[in-house]
Amino acid sequence: MFFSSAVVFAKAREVYEKMKKLVRAEHFDVEKFCTLRSGNSEVYFLGEKYSFAEEEKNCDRFLQRFDACLVFTYRHSIRDLKSEGGEEIASDAGWGCMLRVAQMMLAQALLRSCSATGPGTTATAPRSVRRCLADEVGAPLGIQEFCKIGCEGAFGSRQVGKWFGPTSAALVAAELLNRHHERIKDVLMLSEDREGGTSKIPHGITFDEGPVYEDELRNALEKGPAVMWVCRRLGFEGKRVQYESGLLALFTLPQFLGIGSGNDGVSAHWFVGCYRDKPGAVASLMNTSTASSSGEVDGSSADHDEPYLIYFDPHCAVLEGDTSFTSSDEGGSHSRLAEYAELTRSCCGVLKARYLNTSLCLGFLLTDWADWEEVKGRLSDDSIVPKGLDLIEILKEKPKPWNPEDAGAQLEVLDDEDDDALLL
Repeated sequence: MFFSSAVVFAKAREVYEKMKKLVRAEHFDVEKFCTLRSGNSEVYFLGEKYSFAEEEKNCDRFLQRFDACLVFTYRHSIRDLKSEGGEEIASDAGWGCMLRVAQMMLAQALLRSCSATGPGTTATAPRSVRRCLADEVGAPLGIQEFCKIGCEGAFGSRQVGKWFGPTSAALVAAELLNRHHERIKDVLMLSEDREGGTSKIPHGITFDEGPVYEDELRNALEKGPAVMWVCRRLGFEGKRVQYESGLLALFTLPQFLGIGSGNDGVSAHWFVGCYRDKPGAVASLMNTSTASSSGEVDGSSADHDEPYLIYFDPHCAVLEGDTSFTSSDEGGSHSRLAEYAELTRSCCGVLKARYLNTSLCLGFLLTDWADWEEVKGRLSDDSIVPKGLDLIEILKEKPKPWNPEDAGAQLEVLDDEDDDALLL
């Protein structure tokens, strides 16, 4: 049974507004934010700094960068999604939010990886990237493919309609980049990549156990650029504060693709930037002296002197799933394109950093090993990323699993060399 777009949208918006109040989130009016920023306000947004004190056009730069992000929300009238029992599932509302967050991170990676001038520009047309993520069979990064791979045993056997967490979504997203690498290139029409040289389209790698294993990362980067997800569980709610400064500082890294996580409820968001409510130098972003060990902020000025996270929210709308992005930029439905473009302004919010969920995945786009060395150097420098190596542990290689037979062989050797060895 299908409802009209207006009915679905209205109901979703009602639930969305109620949830925002429950989790203490606020709508982010980006234009008003830029207008009201005082002379020394600064924001970090996906690896770029915007200092409104330096020059007035920084506000325009920030707005352009903000609007360039591609936002993916819930959809209805999706085809070819079936439950384990064969029942048609026409919408991802209520269970697909983390998959939409993963799609937003993938879209940002594709836009950036095809740009030759850094994280602040997007050379690839958003239309072609959207084609990769359309809600239709054949789209290499569409929700049908997410669900298809998610059902596989290696990825948790999650049936269609089951909620994905940050780790499971990151694992599937990386697999999609690897499994459909050639199809993504075809959709983006990067035929010049086939004529030699390293492909600009990234592969994927996910570290779901916490540490980054450099031997595995090196193997991935030998194939070309890679999107790296680092999945973490930051402990109990009260202990989260010790990681806050490091998490905020990640937004200063040009390789950073944001955080896939949620609020202190169960909603998933794509976190893309940070700022402090109180005017001051961005160095104050790293200052968590007002935070108590419980994760709460002490003092009457807490609401005006604590960090906020900017995010895009997939829950804000339920749009039609039939996204026809198959024609050229000159043709097709411009009204539909305008509808999706408006999502950046309507589906954004801010959340106090202390309410960030402790389960999260951190995204990075690495062009080569030198890029990783730069990230690692910054993580190792407490003046850039406080406690960065506590937040992201780095090991040279993945430890080999313990083998009882190897242990037995070692004991036998000790026994042969020294009869008393086992008596000590």
